[in-house]
Amino acid sequence: MQEAELARRAERSAEYNRGVADTWRERADTTARSGDDAHARFAELLAEEPWFAAYVEYRAARYKRGHVVTEAQQAQTALGEHVTAPEQRWYDAPILEEIVSAVEKQAAEQGTEFARELDAAREAYVSGTNCP
Repeated sequence: MQEAELARRAERSAEYNRGVADTWRERADTTARSGDDAHARFAELLAEEPWFAAYVEYRAARYKRGHVVTEAQQAQTALGEHVTAPEQRWYDAPILEEIVSAVEKQAAEQGTEFARELDAAREAYVSGTNCP
């Protein structure tokens, strides 16, 4: 009896693996696209956040300064003067790293849970508890 069950299990395992090998591209594409709506919602909701609007305003000031400096450099060059306007300096903002870190941590946790679900589905199929 045990040998028969091992043989059935091996057969179901091969069947499951064939299904995964044959459909992984479609499944990967579908899974990747499943986040598109969430990404759009994220952008919309983020734009509505007061702290985000303040941060955008802060960063926009840096870009505006860059345009002023570039304009000054061009004007001094056009006048044949020595360029005294400094080169643009960009500073990274640590808030972005903190947000990315928090997002990646939660995303990895969700990915791990999804992997557990895939493993459970495979085991259920191979063990014969969830066969078509």
